[in-house]
Amino acid sequence: MEQEILEKEISISEIMEALQKRWKMIALITLIFSVVAGVLSFFVIKPTYEAGTKLFIGKEESQNSTYDNNDIQMYQKLLKTYAEMIKNDELIEKAIREVNTTMTAEEILDSLTVNPLTDTQILEIKLQGKKPKEIAEILNGINNEFIFQANELVPNGNVKVIREVRVPKDPVAPNKVMNIAIAFLLGLMVGVGLTFLLEYLDNTFKTKESVEGALNIPVMGVIPQMSNSSKPGKKYFVVEDDPKAVASESYRTLKTNIQYSSFDEKHRVMVVTSSTPGEGKSTTTGNLALALAEGEAKVILIDCDMRKPTVHKKFHISNDKGLSDVLIGKVDIMEAAHKYNKNLLILTAGKIPPNPSEMLGSKTMKELLDRLKEVVDYIILDTPPVQAVADAQILSTRADGTLLVIKAGETKKEATENAINLLNKVNANVIGGILNGAEDRKNKTYYYYGE
Repeated sequence: MEQEILEKEISISEIMEALQKRWKMIALITLIFSVVAGVLSFFVIKPTYEAGTKLFIGKEESQNSTYDNNDIQMYQKLLKTYAEMIKNDELIEKAIREVNTTMTAEEILDSLTVNPLTDTQILEIKLQGKKPKEIAEILNGINNEFIFQANELVPNGNVKVIREVRVPKDPVAPNKVMNIAIAFLLGLMVGVGLTFLLEYLDNTFKTKESVEGALNIPVMGVIPQMSNSSKPGKKYFVVEDDPKAVASESYRTLKTNIQYSSFDEKHRVMVVTSSTPGEGKSTTTGNLALALAEGEAKVILIDCDMRKPTVHKKFHISNDKGLSDVLIGKVDIMEAAHKYNKNLLILTAGKIPPNPSEMLGSKTMKELLDRLKEVVDYIILDTPPVQAVADAQILSTRADGTLLVIKAGETKKEATENAINLLNKVNANVIGGILNGAEDRKNKTYYYYGE
């Protein structure tokens, strides 16, 4: 349980990234809350008005006008009695007999407040309602009825109105500015809270650190998100199409990291795979091959996905002759391979065979790789996803190293962990991962290359 909690911890940098990524959602929620509050306050909620009056409770004017402490304490206690008298439904019903009102005694009592002011002989009475003139008339009726009943209860007492009832001009509610401000803050809190919840529930990799921490493998390259708005007929390879782009530099960094990942022997035969389809594996493989071929190194890219081949489509080359044809001896490797540029050969998958796994695990395939090692510096094998079929596992046993492509924000952690476990079962040398489609701010320093 403790381990699960630790795995769910979110760093400050991830929080800031999440807020930046979902700022539009937060802004939209905040705007909706504010607009709804504004519409309700200005157009839906009827304004509430408040009328008020103050009554002085004292001695009858004919009596001695001086007060000792006993008098003051007595009248302050009397204030509480009078307050309860005013909040009596019988008094209210008598008070509104002469008033043209739609409010019932019960509604008036719910909207009526009677407060004895501390350390004084003054009663403050307030009444709220939707119609300002109506509540003023009701409050005048309450004053008159109360004064009548109070004089009957305490004949030698004196109840005097010291603040007359006025028809209120400005409503006390709704407080439009306050409502919108509160709604704004609530919307902001809901938006940020929802962002944190989505991040907590998000079971995908988004950063280099999250991959390395969970899978215990180095990330060899972080490829930034690229636009999918490719025009018909355009290739998928940024290294070739836009050499100075940020992504192109990211692929060159990947190439360098691979070259320096082994001190004793080069990783000459490399499997590039993924845990599931749709992670950008073949595009990544093609760009890596192009990056490796930019110098003096000779490279061959082989499409080993003989079930759903895509390399020929991405490079816009023929698939009439390919790997399957070479393995059955129908054509020689040098005849089937396409010379894409001076340093890059591409061998497509060829015709789809009935037994791809057997062909890829055959002695003929091993001999083909051994032969190619004599004429090229790097052999890049584009294989099907690890979890789909056993092809990637089979070829990883023939390779010097295996690279696992991980789609940022999409690949589930369980799928990637399962792929690593499957590769480890055949003792594959998983040299690292490639985080594809990430928003890696460190790579933004490469923008000056494009200027």
